[in-house]
Amino acid sequence: MHPFLRNQTQLLIYLLLWLPVVSYIARLLVVSSPGWPLREAVVVSLLLCLELAFLFLSLFYVCRALPLKQTSLAVLLPSHAAAILVASTLWLVTAGLMAGILDRIAEESFRLMQVQNATPELMPLAVITLSLAQAVNYLLLSLEDQREAERRQEHMRTLAREAELRSLRAQINPHFLFNSLNSVSALTASNPERAREMCLLLADFFRRNLDVGNQESTTIGEEVDLVFHYLQIEMARFGKRLQLDMDIPDSLRAFSVPPLILQPLVENAVKHGIAGLVEGGTVSIKARPLSGGGVMLTVENPYDPDQPRRRRKGIGIDNVRSRLEMRYGQDARFELQREEGSFRAKIQILDAPSAASSVSPAQAPPTKRTQEA
Repeated sequence: MHPFLRNQTQLLIYLLLWLPVVSYIARLLVVSSPGWPLREAVVVSLLLCLELAFLFLSLFYVCRALPLKQTSLAVLLPSHAAAILVASTLWLVTAGLMAGILDRIAEESFRLMQVQNATPELMPLAVITLSLAQAVNYLLLSLEDQREAERRQEHMRTLAREAELRSLRAQINPHFLFNSLNSVSALTASNPERAREMCLLLADFFRRNLDVGNQESTTIGEEVDLVFHYLQIEMARFGKRLQLDMDIPDSLRAFSVPPLILQPLVENAVKHGIAGLVEGGTVSIKARPLSGGGVMLTVENPYDPDQPRRRRKGIGIDNVRSRLEMRYGQDARFELQREEGSFRAKIQILDAPSAASSVSPAQAPPTKRTQEA
């Protein structure tokens, strides 16, 4: 379909642009033949311009069949010349037929003769107009190809982004399983009963993990529940050395977040914080609404400030940062803070249109859950 036909406004503007041509043809008919009534000449000119406008649009398909970049000049020029000549001749024949019909109705003969006399002026008008049509049609095709290329490029970027997100999500389970199996291995010799309990907890956790991890989005409530089951596994290993302080307002539990976004942070808190302290410590998980809309999630844990710092942040931290950046862009922030023996990972989602409910500081008060093994 011609681009002008896809939009009523564009089509109306296109037809209005033919009004000067209608005036020119009507003037040509009336001035050169005073006997031709003005109203009749205007109607004839209008009908001729409508046909010329139709021919103008129909040549679009000739241009589409002969792309500029893929057609040689030896084929392109003769083909367009023939198309323009045929269309112009067809237009002049129509003008003669209309004049002949009017002559027969009025039992006169000057109209057909006048059209024949005006042919030296009408023919160049048709040829020039239809040649212009080819230029305009090629310009429209070029713009259409450009838009299509941009759409394909955007589609490819979207596919690449989705593939990378799936790849990032796929890194989480092997990473977590590796850490969990190390924990089970550490317990098998010292506390077989705890190791067995941990295996059962691990099986239950992975059943839940598969449900959540395969989703495009989850809620803070589901994410926190999954993290709680993970910490049950670690509590089987660390005993009273691992404690949990969870402060999640009920009003935020329905807020939409990427799946498995908290788990790597909690793993990091246990592996590089609690595990390095003889006395252990508390993993604190909090959620707070932001005043401008959005939510802030915080995972905090104690750590030994004297232990050597790792050279890199690890798969889990990099994974969280990459997934937030790809999904939210500038609408999410991820910060890591160290201060006085405390390590804090903070996620701020500034805008989440897919959230299941709006977030306001004035909503229901937070509920707390504190647990130790």
